[in-house]
Amino acid sequence: MGTTVAITPTMAAVFALVFIFVVASISGMVKAVSGANFGSIAAMLAFSALAAGIFIGLYRLARQWENEVPTGE
Repeated sequence: MGTTVAITPTMAAVFALVFIFVVASISGMVKAVSGANFGSIAAMLAFSALAAGIFIGLYRLARQWENEVPTGE
């Protein structure tokens, strides 16, 4: 129980930092698009998919790290 409690705030901080950059990047791209043509919409969808992939990957890594025991190396 003590290990889980110690790891949880750190993982929350990592998720918050990644989430802030994802939200800022996507909102900046939405503001930068002046017209809604096929190229700009495709770019926003691709960028959003990449950002979601990074967030999902981080979540999977964090789930693996939860039960990991530090070795001191």
